[in-house]
Amino acid sequence: MKLGRKITLPITDINKAGIGIGKYEERNIYIPSSMIGDEVVARIRDVSKEYVKADLVEVIKPSSNRAIAACLYYPKCGGCSLQHMNETSYLDFKTQIARNILSELNIESEILTELVQTGFAARRRVSLKVAVDPEIQIGFFAEGTNDIVTISKCLVASDEINGLIEPLRVFIADLQLPHIVSGISLTMLDNAIDLVAHTREYFTKSDKVKIGSVPRLISTENDYKSNIENQNGKEKLSQTESLEENSFTFEPIYNEDVLIELGVGCACGNH
Repeated sequence: MKLGRKITLPITDINKAGIGIGKYEERNIYIPSSMIGDEVVARIRDVSKEYVKADLVEVIKPSSNRAIAACLYYPKCGGCSLQHMNETSYLDFKTQIARNILSELNIESEILTELVQTGFAARRRVSLKVAVDPEIQIGFFAEGTNDIVTISKCLVASDEINGLIEPLRVFIADLQLPHIVSGISLTMLDNAIDLVAHTREYFTKSDKVKIGSVPRLISTENDYKSNIENQNGKEKLSQTESLEENSFTFEPIYNEDVLIELGVGCACGNH
């Protein structure tokens, strides 16, 4: 089966990752953003003995359970993969996954209660990718690639997390070596946001100083202490002071893989 070839086929199955599957020339074709009941045109992207992957080009005949995705970046962005499903089919799909897991563990599926869809602006944890090309890109990988889809807002993330995306873009751009930052993980806690920035190498001394005097981004009245220490503990920058409004706290950590992690705790007032 030739790469780049366009084919037309019905989608008759779906795997546990939510990728639609159709048959063509006796082979299973895996097509993201498709679902059971669709008839689609797809372009062959990857062929091996085990699988054939294709990109969705057009939905000729949509499934009765297909929905219009609410996200501006869908389906190009790989952060979400199921926004083309309506609520009923989405919940049915998730319920079946849970049933399959219980079956594999020899547990009766009757213990399952009805699943509830949390909706938008509810996700409390995201892992964003970062690149410089030439401007700062913050977003998610496109499906099946390492290309970053730059976003200004994630529809499923909490408002507090979304409020950090643009300020972080500005802050990273101001670093002496912004290209060393490869990713940012944000986790919403009860009264704070934890941030871990993954970097490819150590920060320069000037960047450490900038980290110690971070731009004001989120309202807080707590005291803070920021420490920057290399893997061997030979170099340390420590600062303790009372935060005014709109400030971050940073705690870089270096693990055994020499992956630099920049932890940030931000008190978020009454949010």
